[in-house]
Amino acid sequence: MILKLIQFIFLIVIVYVLVSFIRIIFSIGKSAGEINRKIDEINRNRQSGKKGSAGNGSDNSVIELDKNQYKVE
Repeated sequence: MILKLIQFIFLIVIVYVLVSFIRIIFSIGKSAGEINRKIDEINRNRQSGKKGSAGNGSDNSVIELDKNQYKVE
C-alpha cells in the first residue's frame, strides 16, 4: 500500500517536471522569435536608411520641382 502511494507521488513529480520543461522550451522559443523579429526590423530600417541617403530624399519621399526651382541639400 505504501509502495503504491510512493509510486503515485513519484509519477506526479515526473509529470510536473516534464510539463515545466515543455513550458520552458516554449517560452524560450517565443522570446527567440521576438528577438529575431526585432533584429529583422532593425535591419530593414538600416537598409531603408541607406537607400534614403543616396539622394532620393529622406523617408523615400518624392520632391517635385518646376523648371525654375532647384533643390539645395
